[in-house]
Amino acid sequence: MKLLYISGTYYPAAGGAEISMHTFLKEAIRNDHKVLVATNLERSGSNGKIVNYEGVSVVGVDHDSRISKLDELITLYQPDKILTQLMWSDVALKLANDKNIDSVLRFCKVPSFLDITKDSETCPSDIIVVSEFVRDYVFQNWQRESVVIPPPIELKKIRCSRNSPRYITMFNPNMKKGGAIFREVAIGMPKYEFAVVRGWDVLKEGNKIDTKIVQRLCDSLRIQYTGQNLDDVDFEGVHNVTQFSYTSNVSDIYAETRILCVPSQWQEAFGRVCIEGMANGIPVIGSDVGGLAEVVRAGGILINDFMNPNEWVKELKKLDNPEEYERIVKRGRLYVENNYDYSAICNTFFKMLGEK
Repeated sequence: MKLLYISGTYYPAAGGAEISMHTFLKEAIRNDHKVLVATNLERSGSNGKIVNYEGVSVVGVDHDSRISKLDELITLYQPDKILTQLMWSDVALKLANDKNIDSVLRFCKVPSFLDITKDSETCPSDIIVVSEFVRDYVFQNWQRESVVIPPPIELKKIRCSRNSPRYITMFNPNMKKGGAIFREVAIGMPKYEFAVVRGWDVLKEGNKIDTKIVQRLCDSLRIQYTGQNLDDVDFEGVHNVTQFSYTSNVSDIYAETRILCVPSQWQEAFGRVCIEGMANGIPVIGSDVGGLAEVVRAGGILINDFMNPNEWVKELKKLDNPEEYERIVKRGRLYVENNYDYSAICNTFFKMLGEK
């Protein structure tokens, strides 16, 4: 089967959505599908060129001419299916419908106001969602059925040896992810070592948010752009917080992590880092929000009053008890072992593509 994946952002400039789709596409190639990715490569100066990322062929398309260029590419490549998510999903779905090509939308972010009702111009043939929370969201808003397929995580790549881990760690410490709460928790626990790992480099130019990319993403999802900023939290002066830059080698971070905090303040679609942490025997504490709660409720510690730093401090201090710590470690490991099967996730993805 010939697959064309269209999205304005792609690996290695990556967040969880980009990493997940890249993983699916690598598996598709291993299963003898032909794969081509169309994305914006202006940062690397590769628009108009074909590059290779870990065996996946990627063609760079300029954002401003994306409609005509993608139209030409579809005509030339003649895919059996068009896959898309996030940025450019509106254009990808409309072109698929115009050309009568089956399409699959991976719905991995809320909110979205893109019209995916039946018979709309951006109606996908099939919809993948990352959690039951997102499945319900899609049905309530567009009366569309969807298939839950969690993000594929190559656990063997993120597993690590943990000798004397030291940090209470948070990934991507911006306001929406709960960076301000985490900062207050660190200040309130001055004798404990904390760490933050910068993230969402796909939306950044250097260390600053690229407002052009954020606006493009909003446009594709039909979200009104009003100058939204992701607002990374400043940890300068908080002396018990170590700051790490974005890294694709997350196993290095997990090797030094004693507890993983996910204090999100918005409706997370899933909780990728929770699976990674639990698989590494790290207790996970997370907010009772969206799809994140589905994972943490079963395998970690769920914070209902997640806007209250004192609740986080209280639960973190409970893990000073070695027996409680090991209880949560075991709880997380069992959750991953019993509920997270990489091969089954990929097989469900291939079933969505129509592979028997």
